[in-house]
Amino acid sequence: MSTAPSTVPLAELNFYRTERPRLIADGITDYHAQCAELKRRWDVLQAIKAAAPPPAPVLAVGEVALDAPLGADDISAMSLELNRVDTTGPAVKYIYVQVQNLDPPTPKPAAESKKRRAPEPPAEAGPSKTPRAQHPLALVGKLLQQLKKDTLQNICEDLKEPVSGNKEELIMRIADAM
Repeated sequence: MSTAPSTVPLAELNFYRTERPRLIADGITDYHAQCAELKRRWDVLQAIKAAAPPPAPVLAVGEVALDAPLGADDISAMSLELNRVDTTGPAVKYIYVQVQNLDPPTPKPAAESKKRRAPEPPAEAGPSKTPRAQHPLALVGKLLQQLKKDTLQNICEDLKEPVSGNKEELIMRIADAM
């Protein structure tokens, strides 16, 4: 008579391999007693894992997890954007991130080439004072991120701003002074 091969999961076999030397060190030298104790310990671990709640979704800074999707009006009113949908837990989570109100780029007409485009009218004379929320100077911020700290400190010094702090603080001071 041939016996069917064992269908013990690999994780359980690895657990037995790592725990058996500990049982021997504890004085359990009988093989059958070891098997019974290993099976008992494995069953306890599985019961603990089954009873543990699933991990909460990991959220990045600025993300918000909701149980239900928001309507288009709520999304635009709160300046949110759906980032992802987390389906790993027992309940589906809708992960939103807050976005800045950037003016959408004007689409270029497909038939018009760059050479034939009429020149755009000049902007108003003098700098326009628009609130930062409407015009965040995103390009300037990206460019300032590329500079080294000592260069940012020199710019702050030229602008008569404090030169202490980390790069992010220096960039914020420069952007506020503009």
